[in-house]
Amino acid sequence: MVNDESLLDELFMELASQTRRGMLQRLDEHDYKLSKLATDLDLTIQEAHRNVSRLSKLGLVEKRADNSLALSSFGKFIVNQLIPYQFLLKNEDYFTKHTTGDLPKKFIRRLGALRNSTLVCGIGPVLERWKNLAKDSKSSIKLITIHYPLDAAKIYAAKPKEGVKMTYIFGYNTEVPKERDDMLKEISWTKMISSGLVKRKMLKTVQVSVTTSDKESCVFFPDITGQPDMLSGFFSNDEDFSEWCNDYFDYQWERADFFDESKLRKN
Repeated sequence: MVNDESLLDELFMELASQTRRGMLQRLDEHDYKLSKLATDLDLTIQEAHRNVSRLSKLGLVEKRADNSLALSSFGKFIVNQLIPYQFLLKNEDYFTKHTTGDLPKKFIRRLGALRNSTLVCGIGPVLERWKNLAKDSKSSIKLITIHYPLDAAKIYAAKPKEGVKMTYIFGYNTEVPKERDDMLKEISWTKMISSGLVKRKMLKTVQVSVTTSDKESCVFFPDITGQPDMLSGFFSNDEDFSEWCNDYFDYQWERADFFDESKLRKN
């Protein structure tokens, strides 16, 4: 009897082929006739048949009554497991310079949910996109951050006056501008907290930063030294991406403690 390790080796050997991965991805979209699959992947009929046979042998692909090719139930499970790899490979350069930090394994396993996103790099483009995320929000903003520059803070802090619920988590390592104190007094921040429009908590450290609203979400991972990096991050309005960010925020909210203004790093 073939052992589990041998089956796993065989599976990964077949998935190592870009051609066979391409076939699985196409068949994940809809059924194909062999000739059409060959044409779309720029293969000869013989090449397509040989690769389909290898996938069929593993039980990933099956033939319908009309001779069209389709993913088997098992094949669909396998394709879904490839999604995190596709996201990581697409952003290989980014992830050679960043880590998942203190991200729990249950969120690492779901990194494929971030696949439909745009990597934004550079302090100018990142800050502009981050500010627009707040400007466009209509009902709610959730925020975990390590950096809170004044021009962005003004936009975010103004949203509760428009009726937008704001829930945020700062870390003891979060940097805020000294001018923030006067700004919050001017807009009666404490009253908005009392009204329930603003809720806040603290963590000892923040490594992974997320912002999510009713319009868009973003996530920033720490660099390879574990330091938060807000110079490049992923932005998206995709439903799966937003769900991942919201779930991570809620997870951290449950772990966070009461807010202590004196713990913030003011510069």
